[in-house]
Amino acid sequence: MPWDPNEVIWGSLLSACRLHKNVEYAEIAVNELSKLQPFNAGNYAVLSNIYAEAGKWSDMAKARMEMKGTRSQKSAGSSWIELDEAFHEFTVGDRKHSDSDQISEMVDRLSSHTKDAGCIPTGHELLVQ
Repeated sequence: MPWDPNEVIWGSLLSACRLHKNVEYAEIAVNELSKLQPFNAGNYAVLSNIYAEAGKWSDMAKARMEMKGTRSQKSAGSSWIELDEAFHEFTVGDRKHSDSDQISEMVDRLSSHTKDAGCIPTGHELLVQ
């Protein structure tokens, strides 16, 4: 490569490592990313999930500790929905919405229908993001 890899290149490699379950290169990518983005907790979250998928639980715990050491938090995933010209944001574990009970019931029903249709999530979709 005619130039030094930047955070985009290393981040792309890290994403590919998750897809292909390559722990060795993921560790290299996160090591390089930690030099370029020392406060980016998300890189350690991805590495933690790669370790979990590989069953490397002690390494997963170590990556989670490294993530906390960045003094930065990876923002929680959220979804937006528009209903009657109003936007509603839903964040993982957030129960502040006035209709959260009804929303949770609907999500459970949709999940059930999805499973009945034969769509079962794989492990990486269940890990902490």
